[in-house]
Amino acid sequence: MELDKTTDHGEADTASTQPALVQEFLGRAMSSDDAQVERSSQLLLQDAIRERATDIHIDPFNNGARIRLRIDGKMRDAAHVPKEVSQQLINQMKVLARLDPISSPTPLESRWHETSDDHSVDIRLTVVACHGGEKLHARLLDSDRLELSLDGLGIPAQGRAVIESWQKERVGMLLVTGPTGAGKTTTLHAILKEFVDSQLNVITIEDPVEYELNGATQIQVDEQAGLSFAAGIRTMLRLDPDCMLVGELRDPESATTAMKAAATGHTVLSTLHARDAIGTISTLRQWGVKNGLIATMLNTVVNQRLVGRLCPACKFDREPNKIEHEWFETNGLPLAECVGDATGCETCKGVGIQGRTGIYEFWQLTDEDRERIARGDDARALAESLRNRHHSSLVDAFYAKVRASEVAVSEVD
Repeated sequence: MELDKTTDHGEADTASTQPALVQEFLGRAMSSDDAQVERSSQLLLQDAIRERATDIHIDPFNNGARIRLRIDGKMRDAAHVPKEVSQQLINQMKVLARLDPISSPTPLESRWHETSDDHSVDIRLTVVACHGGEKLHARLLDSDRLELSLDGLGIPAQGRAVIESWQKERVGMLLVTGPTGAGKTTTLHAILKEFVDSQLNVITIEDPVEYELNGATQIQVDEQAGLSFAAGIRTMLRLDPDCMLVGELRDPESATTAMKAAATGHTVLSTLHARDAIGTISTLRQWGVKNGLIATMLNTVVNQRLVGRLCPACKFDREPNKIEHEWFETNGLPLAECVGDATGCETCKGVGIQGRTGIYEFWQLTDEDRERIARGDDARALAESLRNRHHSSLVDAFYAKVRASEVAVSEVD
């Protein structure tokens, strides 16, 4: 079967962006061998794992469906397939997840483990009925390839010192912030792992439990049963915790309850959606958390992004173009004499990106910061205060990676 190599906009796509193993999978799945057809969903999973994909998407599309993989944070078209093939894949995936293959009007979710090439991968499956058929999303969590350590995440020495200072004091709350897909949960668990290794009583409330930590008590949120993040925090307080991880502050109740837990002397870690470190304060205020509570209990903020790393096999240096010149000027940064770029090669499947790297901002609140927050200084005043003491921002961290030709300016969001 020849792949339909078109993008969402009907433009021609290059063969290099088509994951080769998915092409191989389609050849096997569309063969006349019944045994191959019957296990096509497992073949797709195995191929996606080999491609280092974190997500598989099967989307209804006209009279067929589109298979896409998220690799290194980027969505990549893999193939278009006939409707009967896509439904076959979805039904088989449901069976692997111990779900009823019959189409359901309500969303279906499940989780199971798959082993491929000696890798144990945790798979979270979601299937939802939509216009034109069923949409499938599979999240692949390969713990064997995951570096759950601060050193493995590439956190710079300055940031490591900030985190270690908080770990030693174990006072107040540490928040890891950033947009969806920024790697917040991974960073949080890398920090938490060191508490688990130190023989403390560590308890978590998560939705979902993404990484299993030996030595920690991990609780799964169950809204239907009345176990929300806020209810889970109150439950954890009755379990004699030394350290509490709250998977996400997502509403006023969970934010206030977590802050109050920190106020009782407990060590609390959590994540929050915020564009930058200062934005954390704005979000907490919008949720009604009192300035005094924020100023007293918030100790450290780690804001982060994940950006594509230039492929080492085909990257090269060149002079900055007009758009890159403008980015340096807009952000008040010295113009770099050269920037990194990549041509695309067999190693990176023609996209110029091979893996991802973290960009971090670390803010350990000072007495001055606490005074400003307590009296209600707005985000602009707080940001100006940080600039005046030469605080290293997320832009500064990104600029350092650009100067080192590790990432391209186009990766900035």
